[in-house]
Amino acid sequence: MSGERLLRLALILAGCFAITWGIVTLPSFWHALPVEQVSAEILAGVPYSPQSLAVLQPAIDSFDSDNGNCEPKALRAAAVVALHLMEQSFTPNDLPVLDQRIDATRTAVRRSLACAPADPFLWMVLYSIETTRNGFKPEYLDFIRQSYRLGPHEGWIEVKRNRVVIGIFSVLPPDIAEMAVAEFAELVQNRLYEQALDIILGPGWPIRDRLIARLASIEDHERTEFAIRLYTLGVNLSVPGVEAPGQRPWSQ
Repeated sequence: MSGERLLRLALILAGCFAITWGIVTLPSFWHALPVEQVSAEILAGVPYSPQSLAVLQPAIDSFDSDNGNCEPKALRAAAVVALHLMEQSFTPNDLPVLDQRIDATRTAVRRSLACAPADPFLWMVLYSIETTRNGFKPEYLDFIRQSYRLGPHEGWIEVKRNRVVIGIFSVLPPDIAEMAVAEFAELVQNRLYEQALDIILGPGWPIRDRLIARLASIEDHERTEFAIRLYTLGVNLSVPGVEAPGQRPWSQ
């Protein structure tokens, strides 16, 4: 067989392989794509009703049936959609399906993490799901620790994580407690003032002095701006490096 014929045969075989690959993988790609788009919008705050998400269920179910396949984006998207459905079930009308959706979310999150374990958001979600299902267990704190290790400075994750972690501050080991307090200060440093206010006036109120004291480590401008917002709400906490209310020029 001549070299030219060998080359032609090799090109034909390569083309057949490409066609076969497309037949096998493209259906998976196309059914995953809408789920990925919706999950991105959910994380961006776009509201979806359970009814509107129901049309995605066959695609999500197909991820679960693809034994051994690891599609990180598709599996993560399925976990996010399942989480959104679960969160919407904490209402009187949806309580009958709540257990089912908790279990579905737990399965989706664990499957996604088994495929792509470097996901700080889903580790935090796993902590919430396991404690919702089984109650608090000290070993679940390892999920939080993983979340901090993998995503210590991702703003949108910090907001969600800090509220949860500050809410269980009394049971935190010293290393996670320190990370949570530092994270709160970072929220203020990053000018996420409304989110930080929501935390300190909510789950963080019992440890407000410790949270406020940690603000000494951030820049003056952000610290002062946060103090102004506290004072505007009628909350008189002494922020390090910021004058008392009666002495502040902006309080006159």
